[in-house]
Amino acid sequence: MKWLYVILLILPLNLWALDPNEEFPLTITKVHRPDLVVVNRGLEDGLRLGDHIKFYQVGNFSARGVVVRTEKEKTFIKVYRIMGKLEQGASGFELVCINRSEIPDYIVKTLESTQEEVKTLLSQK
Repeated sequence: MKWLYVILLILPLNLWALDPNEEFPLTITKVHRPDLVVVNRGLEDGLRLGDHIKFYQVGNFSARGVVVRTEKEKTFIKVYRIMGKLEQGASGFELVCINRSEIPDYIVKTLESTQEEVKTLLSQK
């Protein structure tokens, strides 16, 4: 009976996460610097801390990124491999969730400091 409770507690967490290669449209709502953007999707859309994503615009690859903070309706993304310009208010992007193991080591090493920077940005409001 204990195992049933454990399964029932864990199951909902997996149901709300993004599936690999799941796509959905988004808008860039704020650009804090070229490699840190905020998008209009969040926890309600299945984005979670550490998700590894790709941005596409009109079917063309634009950038890769890693979720460093997510809230109910917005997400902060550390962006790398930028091929196009990510501008505030830009729409027409498709976000695709990809395997977390593909995150390069040099990005993984900067995630903690980026998370601290986001906390500082939010505390300044």
